[in-house]
Amino acid sequence: MQNFLTVLLWISFGSACAYYARAQKRNPYIWFFLGLTFGLLGLLFLVLLPTFKRWSSQSLLKKRRVVEEQKLSATPTLESLIAPTFLEKYWYYLDGERRQLGPMSFAALKKAWQEGKVVEDTYVWNEELSNWKVFKELFPLQKENTRKT
Repeated sequence: MQNFLTVLLWISFGSACAYYARAQKRNPYIWFFLGLTFGLLGLLFLVLLPTFKRWSSQSLLKKRRVVEEQKLSATPTLESLIAPTFLEKYWYYLDGERRQLGPMSFAALKKAWQEGKVVEDTYVWNEELSNWKVFKELFPLQKENTRKT
């Protein structure tokens, strides 16, 4: 009779562990075996463990999207790399035939950059500069980063 009660107690702890494991989205078969083997200690260990969040493919994709958005928000823009007074000035640039184009706002210069009219080796100038400067000297950004902004 005592052996029967011992086996019944072991199975009860195993079943309780499996039940709580399933509620916490853990493997109930492993926890049944642990509850069967360790009894009350297995059950206490399971109850005291923090809840487990299983990573599904959707949550991994969502996490990856968040990381990519953080990278994009950390990418510097043209506006963040120049002095604020440069944003207010009128800009000029020399095209491929060395014709002077301008005056234009910084937004128009940025649009010309995004459209490919201004490239890294294009000379630009505004009244705050002493002479013409190469675009990449004033705005040391990679082409891919600034074309997206």
